Amino acid sequence: MLDEQICTGISDGIAPSLRGQSCSFTVMKHIRGSRIVYTIKGIPVQLDSGRSGAAVIIHETAPQEGISERLVCCEKLLDRFFALTDPVIVNFSSSFEISFANEGFIRTFSRAPSVGTEGFLPFDMIVHDQENLNDALCQARDTGEYGTDLRIIHPSGDIRLYHWTFHASYEDEVWHYLAIGKDHTEQFFQREQFHQFFESAEMIFGKRTQDLREINRRLYNEISDRRQTEETLRMYEHTIRNVGDLVFWFTDDGLVAYYNTAARNALSIPEKTDKLWISTYLTHPPFGDWNLLFSSLREQGSLVLETCMVRADSTPMPVEIRFTLIPYKGREYCCCVARDVQGRIHALDNLVESENRFRELAETISDVVYVQNLRDGSIEYLNQAYEEIYQKPVKELYDDPESWTSSIHPDDYDRVVAQAGVPVGDRKRMEYRIVLPSGEVRWVRVKIHYVRDKSQTPVREIGVVTDITHEKRIQDEIRQINEKFQLAVHAAPVTIFGQDPDMVYQWVVNPSINLSTSDIIGYTDYEIFPPDTARELYAIKKRVLESGEGFAGECSIQFGGKPYPTQLYIRPFRNERDEITGLIGAAIDVHNFIHQKRRETLNEQRYRRLFDAMHEGYVVFSPVHASDGTVCDFCITDLNQFAVHRIKWQKKDLIGRNLSDFRPDIDHRWRDALLQVARSGDEVEFEGFSELFEGNYSFKAFPVGEDLIGVVIRDITDQIRRSEHLQAHRDLARELAATTDMHHALDLILRTALEVPGIDSGGLYILHKYDDVPVLHLHCHAGLSEEYISAVSEMVVNEYILTLFDNGAPRYISVSDPSAEKIRTLLEKEGILSYVLIPLYEHSILIGCLNLGSHTLPEIPVRERPFLEALSGWLGKTLARLIHSRADNSINGYAVVKSDGSIIEGSLWENQSSAPQEVMRCIRENHAALITGNEITCSRSAPMPPYLIRFCPWGGEIVFLVRSGGNRS
Repeated sequence: MLDEQICTGISDGIAPSLRGQSCSFTVMKHIRGSRIVYTIKGIPVQLDSGRSGAAVIIHETAPQEGISERLVCCEKLLDRFFALTDPVIVNFSSSFEISFANEGFIRTFSRAPSVGTEGFLPFDMIVHDQENLNDALCQARDTGEYGTDLRIIHPSGDIRLYHWTFHASYEDEVWHYLAIGKDHTEQFFQREQFHQFFESAEMIFGKRTQDLREINRRLYNEISDRRQTEETLRMYEHTIRNVGDLVFWFTDDGLVAYYNTAARNALSIPEKTDKLWISTYLTHPPFGDWNLLFSSLREQGSLVLETCMVRADSTPMPVEIRFTLIPYKGREYCCCVARDVQGRIHALDNLVESENRFRELAETISDVVYVQNLRDGSIEYLNQAYEEIYQKPVKELYDDPESWTSSIHPDDYDRVVAQAGVPVGDRKRMEYRIVLPSGEVRWVRVKIHYVRDKSQTPVREIGVVTDITHEKRIQDEIRQINEKFQLAVHAAPVTIFGQDPDMVYQWVVNPSINLSTSDIIGYTDYEIFPPDTARELYAIKKRVLESGEGFAGECSIQFGGKPYPTQLYIRPFRNERDEITGLIGAAIDVHNFIHQKRRETLNEQRYRRLFDAMHEGYVVFSPVHASDGTVCDFCITDLNQFAVHRIKWQKKDLIGRNLSDFRPDIDHRWRDALLQVARSGDEVEFEGFSELFEGNYSFKAFPVGEDLIGVVIRDITDQIRRSEHLQAHRDLARELAATTDMHHALDLILRTALEVPGIDSGGLYILHKYDDVPVLHLHCHAGLSEEYISAVSEMVVNEYILTLFDNGAPRYISVSDPSAEKIRTLLEKEGILSYVLIPLYEHSILIGCLNLGSHTLPEIPVRERPFLEALSGWLGKTLARLIHSRADNSINGYAVVKSDGSIIEGSLWENQSSAPQEVMRCIRENHAALITGNEITCSRSAPMPPYLIRFCPWGGEIVFLVRSGGNRS
């Protein structure tokens, strides 16, 4: 009507105001060559019937003057209209203090509109019906919303009837109410007047009035229903026009009777078309024919299918269409509602692609991934990692979803089964052990996520099982390392601490010097130690913080009046961004270490003195390795003074030298023995002779410490010589006892003496008297020249000789001695470097002399002298015995007798196999004295001489030498 009466375009222009949005626009109308411009303003309003509408202001703007004034006037009229139609809205609390009010409430109830909500009285002060108000609020608190009619006192003093709707909410322990009211006073008065009129008419007209009232009521209801239907249709039309789906109405012959905006935009339908056929955009009719479609719709009512529609540019558009048959005004129409499913198709494609990627990912990772349906317990998905971790086929779990429990370790079974139930939350995590079919035990971690439906019931379980055996092993190793570290820290005098950038102690482990943890944590060095100590520590730590470099050194910490020598190790502590955020350090109390070091130094000095004072050579070697790692030589690391003396080198020249530097003087067995010790770690011993050590030695090698080998070298020359001397004594005694020939006996003794190493010449003199002049006559000799023998064949016993034989002790003389001055020329000519004169006595009477010399030794070896002196004793006794036996006319003899009395050899008792009983009795009674070297006498009846009995070495047996005669000879 507006378009027809005023100007076209008004109805379309005010469409936004009908949807609740204010709008303003201009339209133009041509009349007989002239142009009229109208200004249109659309404002949305809420009608009393509850429906929405629009107020339209139309103003002609051809005369430009006065336009703004007329618009202002119209706006004022519109504001009045608002005051009559707008609802009043107010928000208040349980104390009725108003916190919010809309413009309608402010215009209606405020005396001073500019003051806002602060100028209002409490809400209960403007309500006339207090009881009804309280009941309405109680109902709102119980139900959340409640509507009722209340009488309100206006600022003018009038009482008007409002219909209120109360909304209640409980926030911060206070009830808040939102009240929406509309003024129903006019409607109430009209209704009351209408009722009064009808009551008056009823009183006047009676039954006719009642009939008219009923007719009027029906007519009113029909009009209301029609208006409601029209309003509903307009709402449907608005919905269809603006819905996102494509809507078509077409007849059975395919002619489109209606299409909405979404269809026009999606299919690019031209705005002006005479006729539009559905086959233009739906080229393939369902069932191949439109008549068949209508027939199916008559049977089923509606039909849904997916197909493709064609746009104006011939591009396909996938849609899901619902066809519905609607009879209207005697004709059948098909309502077609099409929805673009291109996004759904893309979503399905993405879902399929995502699922494929998920399967590829799940099949390539090393963790077990599974999906289980909780409704029936079946396994929907399980990757191949299950066979790697559980060592069981995947098919076994698909067939029996509970078979995984058979792999749980018996010690963890009850706990895991108890936790296997669905938790309250959506996630769950477990760690337990499994036993593989091979018997191996592994640790696994299970992370489970539960998918729930709309009723929050778990419907699907998604789990990831990770093998954490290696992680557990590392955790155990870390735990053991931490335990060992804690044990080592607490067992050692070490304090470990941490400080922040302000040098406040944050933590401390194993505090020392009579400080506890509470005395340190939270304090600085200045609050703990004396000023001098604190300044020193502060300077050190400040330097570490500024330079970022650690500190290691010793300082003296004063505490409690005592100094504590301390070794400090401090370094900066950095975070993950490599920023210095503090200090960590260790303090070691070295007081005991210093004392221990001093004691060790003293002990080392004592051991070194003892080491050097040993009468054995001690050498320490370290292996020398070749380029291929094998041991090729041995280096001297240390040796004592005895070894230095025997080798006759400077110690500084020996340290660091290799064993190969001493070849060929060193026996090759040294290297072999050291190699054996280096390889096996066993001790090795042997004996040998070395020119380097000038004699026999024993060698013993053994491992000492790490990669060190100790060698003990003992000089056994004296030991060997003593053994040789003992054996020579035994042989000589046996041969002397078996002979009565003086010349043979003396030659035997001289040969025995010449077997001593270094003794290569000598002679035996026997004392004779010529005309009462004692003369020593050379009886036998060896290793001397004829010229020398002729010069010394006889020596008169004069003062010079007696001086040489002073005290009856042997005299050892070298060529350079003053004692050899008289014969030095002779000795030098003969080439003798040293000699010994051994006087032979019997009962303090000189009976001879044994002279032995050496052409090679500057002096007679000390180790050989005891043997030579013992040999001279044998020689003196033998010489005296043989001399006396010549003068004695009686027959003497000897016998070698065992402990049981049997005779081994000898001239006594030649016709007997055992010694006489009196001899054996004497041996048994004096057995101890005989074994210790004493000679005893066994008397016989006169005039027979007594037996002389003494112990005689004889191989490995105990035998006794029995001789006849009146004295020891």
